[in-house]
Amino acid sequence: MKNTAQSYAEALFELSREEKSEKEILNDLSFVSSIFKENGEYLKLLNSYAVTKDEKDKMINDAFGSGLNKYSLNFLKLLSSKNILHLFFDCEKEFARLYRKSNNIECATVVSVIDLSEAQKEKCIEKLENMSHRKIIASFVTDPGILGGMIVRFENSQLDMSVKSRLEDMKKHIFS
Repeated sequence: MKNTAQSYAEALFELSREEKSEKEILNDLSFVSSIFKENGEYLKLLNSYAVTKDEKDKMINDAFGSGLNKYSLNFLKLLSSKNILHLFFDCEKEFARLYRKSNNIECATVVSVIDLSEAQKEKCIEKLENMSHRKIIASFVTDPGILGGMIVRFENSQLDMSVKSRLEDMKKHIFS
């Protein structure tokens, strides 16, 4: 069964597709998310039962009215009026996931022992895109614990080419 945040995000995504404004709304949600993360008290206030719907609408209009797509703005007002604005971050994540899926984009985290040069990063992304037949958005992190090689973590899978995992595999075969 779908949770509430998924349902709201799916509805907003479908509307954004009809209006051909997926990217704009994705950017709006990301912007609002950064504001809410910086101003947690503001988010609590907008989610409070003590504040009337009209007051919440005015606060949202004052803060975001001129900078957001009308659907993004109404989405905030809807969540706020139902006192479920605390679900905003989950809605944002689900909307982003739907956007990536719709646009054949995959996020990946590439783990290596050392920092990769820009040329190495570009080559890695190119190989991952050729392998997956998707646009890859990669973040790069270092972990000396993998000893060498790299690990690529996707949303639902992992490609482990690390020296550490190869040594562990060899150990299993030797001692089994």
